[in-house]
Amino acid sequence: MKDIPTIVFDFDGTLVESVKAMVQIINNLSDVYNFRKVKETEIEDFKKNGSKQMIKKLGIPIIRLPKIIIEIRKGLNKQIETLMPVKDIPKIIRLLSKRGYRLGILTSNSSANVKSFLKRNNLEYFDFVHSESNFFGKDKALKKLKKRLKNLVYVGDETRDIEAGKKCGVKVIAVTWGLNARKPLIDSKPDWLISDPKELLTIFS
Repeated sequence: MKDIPTIVFDFDGTLVESVKAMVQIINNLSDVYNFRKVKETEIEDFKKNGSKQMIKKLGIPIIRLPKIIIEIRKGLNKQIETLMPVKDIPKIIRLLSKRGYRLGILTSNSSANVKSFLKRNNLEYFDFVHSESNFFGKDKALKKLKKRLKNLVYVGDETRDIEAGKKCGVKVIAVTWGLNARKPLIDSKPDWLISDPKELLTIFS
């Protein structure tokens, strides 16, 4: 039992269908913080960029990023009741929990948003939720988790998730159904790349 991995999931885009909601919130903030909007026809093209490239292309000032993230959190909090889990994720999470895996969430969303979503969708199978306010600080959070949780695997939908894992020696499963498309994820060289939640059951068989 000691060798059974702890599976830590990103939240937005990985467990929950929140990409469109995030784009809407970002567009609402564009006039306030003076960066350009994402047109609906551009969403798929933007997903072909890594997280840092997205920020650069939108012209988001890095110095304003912490405030913008806070506003995105507030916006998602208002919409949390309408967001839905990624297809098949509830079933997969229940099966992984039943198989004895320890499950956690590491996110730049707020713990309150995440816990509200989990409760509403009967997904309270997670042993912990860790909220990291620093958009590019997931590597530090993963290091802390790695110290107390052996055999850690992180599941995320962005290039920054892969980069964070590499910085602290944590294996990463990248998923293609979230914010970043297959190409930038492949270029970031995750340990696994999957396009269907059911593939998690194969990895953790």
